[in-house]
Amino acid sequence: MPGIVPGEPVQPHGRNGFNPANGRTYLNPAAFESASAFTSFGYTGYGKAVSTIYGPSYSNLDVSFTKNTKIAERLNFKFSANFFNSLNNHFLISQGNGPGGAFVTDVSNSAFGTWNGDASSPRSIQFAGRIEF
Repeated sequence: MPGIVPGEPVQPHGRNGFNPANGRTYLNPAAFESASAFTSFGYTGYGKAVSTIYGPSYSNLDVSFTKNTKIAERLNFKFSANFFNSLNNHFLISQGNGPGGAFVTDVSNSAFGTWNGDASSPRSIQFAGRIEF
């Protein structure tokens, strides 16, 4: 795991200021020890371990509406409409802790720190009907 080079900002845009349209990287490649430094046996790096890098924030609003209609004494019809990501907001997604899935995180890769195009899912609507007796 490469260490952080002192004095270099790891996330130059901050946690939520990244804009993929400007062509810049999310992670600053100069802020990390290069992969070539780890070619000698036993070298464990000189910088502080990477432990404070997080991916962009993510929030989602899901909404559900349900209507129960009594048809007879022992017969009920339930209708529901579910809206996932109801406001259709799109976020750069990440897997687990850190900017894992949405950004190239391999220091030896020349594209290190760039966005790979992953974004959250668009709005999804689901309708369901159920007869209970």
